[in-house]
Amino acid sequence: QVVLVRSAFCNLAGMRIGAFAPLALGSTFDPLINTTTAGAPASFSFPKVKGDFTVFNSKYDNETSALQVYRDNAVLEAISYPGAQYNFIGDWDLDTSGEKYNLVIMAVDSNLENPGGLYVHVEGTPTASDVKIMELGDSVPGRSGESFTYIASPTIGTWNGVTQVSFVGYSNTGYRAIWVWSKSATSAGKLQAVVDNATPIPDDEQYLFQCLYSPVVNETTVVFFGSSCGTSSYKGPTDENGYGAVQAQWMRTHPLGSTTAANHALRVEHLDAGIYTVGIQSSKVNVVASQASKTPVPGQPNTTFNAFSDPVVAGDYVGFSGLSTGGIIGLYRFDATNSGLEKVVQVGEPIPNTNSTFSDFPRGCSVGANGEVAFYAAAPETENFGVYTTTDGVTVTKIVSLGDKMDGNTLDYIGFGQDGYAAESSILALYFVYVTQPPVAGIWLYDQQTSVLV
Repeated sequence: QVVLVRSAFCNLAGMRIGAFAPLALGSTFDPLINTTTAGAPASFSFPKVKGDFTVFNSKYDNETSALQVYRDNAVLEAISYPGAQYNFIGDWDLDTSGEKYNLVIMAVDSNLENPGGLYVHVEGTPTASDVKIMELGDSVPGRSGESFTYIASPTIGTWNGVTQVSFVGYSNTGYRAIWVWSKSATSAGKLQAVVDNATPIPDDEQYLFQCLYSPVVNETTVVFFGSSCGTSSYKGPTDENGYGAVQAQWMRTHPLGSTTAANHALRVEHLDAGIYTVGIQSSKVNVVASQASKTPVPGQPNTTFNAFSDPVVAGDYVGFSGLSTGGIIGLYRFDATNSGLEKVVQVGEPIPNTNSTFSDFPRGCSVGANGEVAFYAAAPETENFGVYTTTDGVTVTKIVSLGDKMDGNTLDYIGFGQDGYAAESSILALYFVYVTQPPVAGIWLYDQQTSVLV
């Protein structure tokens, strides 16, 4: 059975906005592509950006998708597998640390008739030259008679001439692990499990990591979300749906705006959950923040973390959204150089240049190598739904909101996800939908250094 990671594609159904005084955005945003472009695809994923490169997936139909790669505002490649065994790109990550960019691509057949696989693609080379990491059906290293049946969430990076790829992989016996593949120019690829479902959860070792999500390889370590999964291992009281009392109350009562609990960045259904690091060589697991460790929530006295989003990583910083036992959602960053956990922003704090406050952070955040954070936020008023940044966790700057106009067009939807911010180049990559008939969707860039609101 082939199972794909949660879809990142957006359709043209967005949120409608009411009457307000808009701010006009003229040359502030640099358009890359939209659905009115000749030969353009029907839909796009949220874009990722690193350095001068922007990457996003695009669907032309149910049979074909292509990974679009841009440098600045010029297209470099449109990578696809039409007519070949694999014609749908399910997930990807970008590495720009070498002379040429590398992509790790999770490619599958759109009808799931063929097994999927993970491949490394080097800038400017034909897809036939892509380096295979593994394919579903391959034997699982170190486990006799087992084969891979599930893959998800690949990330890639290069350090000291060694390219590393991390991903989640399951076997046909139910074995679950986070895997790291390493290869230099002169060595063969090595695939190893660094944490698996036999690994005890730190500070609560009667429970094991049954759920492993979104590993991010970072030279000597992998950062990941882990838990004992769902309610079967929960030790406290549950409600009629089987959820722990705090999680259930939050899911019933928290105003999620346009986002439901089912696709909110917070994984509220998980128990014994946390954000962890694991050493690639040592397999030693350390806690960034977790339920079992009762990690105190910065900015909320006498509370601990009760739920987490998947992590994002840049340099020595880890970013994530978290829910406290007091029911407050916030964004947080962890500095690995001093093991410090800091609040970035929390629900109830003021939105700049308004009389309103933040009410939710439904999509997690992006983090920069110096601790900069960019995020999508909700508010009581739809016109304040938008993208914001902060460098110090004190001063928050608005980038764009649904109350703005883009070249005279009303914005109907703003898409901004994890890895949408490249602080080193001051670039944010966003997905917009205009209120037009028919709606227009596309990808735009924002340069913090040179752009001004007009």
